[in-house]
Amino acid sequence: MGNSGDAIWGEEATSTILNSIIFFNNAGRSQIRGSRPKITFSCVQGGYPGEGNIAFNPSLCQETAALIAGSPCIDGGDPGLGYRDGLIRAEDCSPYARGSTRNDMGAFGGPGVVGWTEPYAEPVIRIAPVNRMGFEGQPVTLDVLATGIDPLAYQWLHEGQALAEQTDAVLRIPSAALEHAGDYTVEVRNALGVVVSVPVRLGIAKFETRTDGLDQGRPRLLIRNGQAGQQCAIYSASVLPSGEHLSVPGSGPGAWELRATLTFPADELSWVDPVALDPGESRYYGVVPVP
Repeated sequence: MGNSGDAIWGEEATSTILNSIIFFNNAGRSQIRGSRPKITFSCVQGGYPGEGNIAFNPSLCQETAALIAGSPCIDGGDPGLGYRDGLIRAEDCSPYARGSTRNDMGAFGGPGVVGWTEPYAEPVIRIAPVNRMGFEGQPVTLDVLATGIDPLAYQWLHEGQALAEQTDAVLRIPSAALEHAGDYTVEVRNALGVVVSVPVRLGIAKFETRTDGLDQGRPRLLIRNGQAGQQCAIYSASVLPSGEHLSVPGSGPGAWELRATLTFPADELSWVDPVALDPGESRYYGVVPVP
């Protein structure tokens, strides 16, 4: 920012630019000259093709070039877990990210923001894993965001035992089983030290659900493997996309619709959908525990 000429100039060089602000150069005229770099999730004056790019005034603090309240660059960066903001403050002009943990465009977003104040540091967990409920047979993940001098090494543990091949910032279980339930921690190491996260609990739900005939055209569900007093939520959808899971009910294309929240009187319950099926209509159901 603030260059008298173009911000980016090149003849044959290729480059990739991500989560950046390219603005207020060349008196507001052309920002890029010569070769066409790949730019994504960035704020570029005059506009530039690429996923997530915007062309709005970034609304910067004059003293520090940090984002101020209302900036369109807040939470506008790449949504990937590896780019999430490490330090977040609400004050204008502070040298930290704003908004949520999604990456901000500009110099103060992302996990590397701590490099401005801690360029040579031991590992620090900025966003710890959280308790999570998974569903039998479906994928489930736990994740951590840590900073410190590179390289950072990760090791996930289940009930205190190191898990083979779970050495990334994200723990991935492709198909959850009941034995995956329990306490999890993650160790993060670099040349200066090691930090261990607080244990979090992963629960695995197992409900057996089947359609138990029709009641005047209304589907009846029988749900088993619950516990007395436990609550469950029933969702439905008219279309079931290929590979669809009820891991994030109520969001995305063909969103699941919440139909009822019920309490188990014993280890099973039945429920009759109050809406009858139309001729030829398909309706899919999913049942998940209520935390």
